[in-house]
Amino acid sequence: MNHKKFTAYCGLYCKDCIPSRDDLFQKTKDLQKCLEVLRFNQYALLKAKDNPLFADYPKFYLLLQEVSKLQCAGPCREGGGKAVCHIRDCVKSKDLQGCWECPLPAECEHLKNLLQIHPHLLEHLNLIKVKGLESWAINRKKHYSWQ
Repeated sequence: MNHKKFTAYCGLYCKDCIPSRDDLFQKTKDLQKCLEVLRFNQYALLKAKDNPLFADYPKFYLLLQEVSKLQCAGPCREGGGKAVCHIRDCVKSKDLQGCWECPLPAECEHLKNLLQIHPHLLEHLNLIKVKGLESWAINRKKHYSWQ
């Protein structure tokens, strides 16, 4: 496995991230298509008379469309990731390989939001520093705070 390829500039491991889950997005697209073919919106209108939750079907369908938009085109090191990423821009502007080469990642404003969702990020940055890009990932901890 090419761990360097899947190690984002911020120190996250791309394969652990929800937006990299192609299976999720294929199922999302399949569900959208199925709902459209069945004209489920019409069915939901009828069902809403007996079950008010079905009145929220348009919101559900919009959410399904938004979930589809989360899909990542690939690792950020290969042009994927967010279209605008301040972390990637910062790392590249400093001619670094990633945040693990920065002297004070714990104080970084760019990482502040990520640290709320990814509680082991600072540990991962240290792992990358110690073990290197090709070896750190086998020792990584859970990706998200709810795992």
